[in-house]
Amino acid sequence: MNGDKFIRRAMLLLVLSFALLTAASFFLLRATNGGENDTVVAVEVRALSDVHNGQFEALMPSGCRKRIDMRRKSSSGYVSGLKAGDKWILVFVEDKELDGTVLYPHSAEKVKSSRQGE
Repeated sequence: MNGDKFIRRAMLLLVLSFALLTAASFFLLRATNGGENDTVVAVEVRALSDVHNGQFEALMPSGCRKRIDMRRKSSSGYVSGLKAGDKWILVFVEDKELDGTVLYPHSAEKVKSSRQGE
């Protein structure tokens, strides 16, 4: 009888662990891939000097990490980002001076505030 009790408890613990793992996987999958209310926004800006003011480490599509220095000045470029409802998740700055090949991660609040004066 004691062995049966142990097996039942072990099976219950295994099932609960599997359910928790499944729920966490679904949560992470939705957080990574976004939801149905996510939108991608792109805005052209004339001056990025107020945007380039920090250093960041970005995770590149290849899986490597790249250190990005945004403290230099730039005259023009594009700002784009991923927005979930009203909340900005990630914003990129594309620099025309570098042939439009580099995307810099940046804070959405600073990007939005740079557009309010127009």
